[in-house]
Amino acid sequence: ARYVLFAACESAEQSLEDAMSGNAVGGKDAEFAILAWGCRDKVLQVTHDCHGFRGGVTRSENEENGVHWYLWPEHAIGFSSDPNLFLYYADAAISIMGEAEIASEDRLSWNLETTSTGGYRAGRHIDLGASSEWLKCLYY
Repeated sequence: ARYVLFAACESAEQSLEDAMSGNAVGGKDAEFAILAWGCRDKVLQVTHDCHGFRGGVTRSENEENGVHWYLWPEHAIGFSSDPNLFLYYADAAISIMGEAEIASEDRLSWNLETTSTGGYRAGRHIDLGASSEWLKCLYY
């Protein structure tokens, strides 16, 4: 089986050239802020139909290695330790529900549509799309 690892790293020192060349993300002292991995077939399984699902309150029953993975083509991909989601381009439950969101620190969500900046959240850190201090990491 092939595996996929999704992660986010906070590092203002990481350059795109370093990341592309395989150098350590964020330098020798960098740490992933959040990460999860799983079998490629589970991680990349479509959980929400891009034509039938319009966004909003939903769930993902696609569990692998203790997290619920979701893929809403042309909208979002990510994971959460809690199966309950609020997908609005990405998992935006923290913006909608605030403190009522369960397991905020265990969520990673990236935008897949073509009009935003691509990133949204790493745990409680949100609106990361334009951040030069956060890196999205995908290993497969």
